Amino acid sequence: MPPLARLRGRRVALEAAERWCVGLRLHNGIDADTYRQRMSLLAHGHRTMSRRALVGSG
Repeated sequence: MPPLARLRGRRVALEAAERWCVGLRLHNGIDADTYRQRMSLLAHGHRTMSRRALVGSG
């Protein structure tokens, strides 16, 4: 089981990534489908999109 500090750090990083995505969406940096995909990945604990997801979306 990871140390508590590492768990807190991961949660903070995921929250920062979520705020970044919200900002992009609010300022028309990403479309609604990309926003939904990124938020879904964040909900599953992934801060970045995989190369496979990037290739599949384009």
